[in-house]
Amino acid sequence: MTRPWPPIWLQEPPYHPDPESRLDEDEPFPGFSIDAVDRAFVSKLRHSTTLQDYLRGGGVLRDGELSDAGYLLFGKEPQDEYPGAGLVLQLDRERHLLTGPIAGFSMRLRQTLGSGFCVSDVDQALNAAYAARDWSDSEPVHARIWSDRLELEFETGSSALNERLEAAMKRFGWRLWQDNRHVTAHRRAGGSVVMEVAPRPERTAPTKPPPTTVEATRSRPARLAEVPRRKSVSTRSTTSKPPAPSQVSRAATSPSPRRPAQPASAADGSWQLRLPRSERRRMVLDLMHDGEERTRAELQRSLSWSRGTLRDVLRDLVDDQQLRTVVAELRDPTQRYAITSAGEQALSDDA
Repeated sequence: MTRPWPPIWLQEPPYHPDPESRLDEDEPFPGFSIDAVDRAFVSKLRHSTTLQDYLRGGGVLRDGELSDAGYLLFGKEPQDEYPGAGLVLQLDRERHLLTGPIAGFSMRLRQTLGSGFCVSDVDQALNAAYAARDWSDSEPVHARIWSDRLELEFETGSSALNERLEAAMKRFGWRLWQDNRHVTAHRRAGGSVVMEVAPRPERTAPTKPPPTTVEATRSRPARLAEVPRRKSVSTRSTTSKPPAPSQVSRAATSPSPRRPAQPASAADGSWQLRLPRSERRRMVLDLMHDGEERTRAELQRSLSWSRGTLRDVLRDLVDDQQLRTVVAELRDPTQRYAITSAGEQALSDDA
């Protein structure tokens, strides 16, 4: 049985603006220019797409104007407009305030934690903390590093900014904490929420045991002399008849050794091919979770996949009735995809 996101105790009353003081539809774009984006940081995230296409695919750029969610995620100094957008890192008695784009806090925090924590656990916990925090509070999120856990403490809130920030994270393919047994959360007496991330040892390949003293002292020619050599039978025949199968040398008929496969380049997003099939389908469903229809071109820009890879994944999801295809209008034959109830059920299952 899966836990709902956010948990019941983490949910606040839903956000319903007063009809008399209804916000303008352009309010999510308060006038931030694309020049406010930290281009050096975003270049580490995007692959072959341009900066404008990458931000537009995440829904945070419109007509050259950056949304408030995009400014928080990728802005050079979003703390100038949102004081609570920082991260206070506390280690023993030292306190450090991290500033800059909040999407880069996970990378900087992992450098401090070392290899004892899983990358996915830290990312999901930080994404959930900033998506559920109270943005009217100027106190940043606090991260405390202990010997057996990482704690993230923040005040929860519910506003339109929380909804836009969570939707932007999902469009970029980032996952929030959900059904991860290594990440837990609970309320403290003062009302703040504390998320705890348990360390997970890195999996290392088994190493070959060192040779014993006798094997180490023996010379290489002496070790090779004990290996029986295979005698190769000549393929020539004294008669005009072709040689019998038993007379053909194995070395002559065996194929040449294959060269090791070269690693796929990450510039075109082909590294996604190394992911399991279920994970690729999960990434597509995460982008469709906000309920809006998506064209195949929009999904391709967001995932940086090839058309063939995305086409195969979409066909599998449509065959399993997790996605349905929608044709908007006759004058716009672009095929769109929308999520179905089976897809929502798949999102609630464990990954």
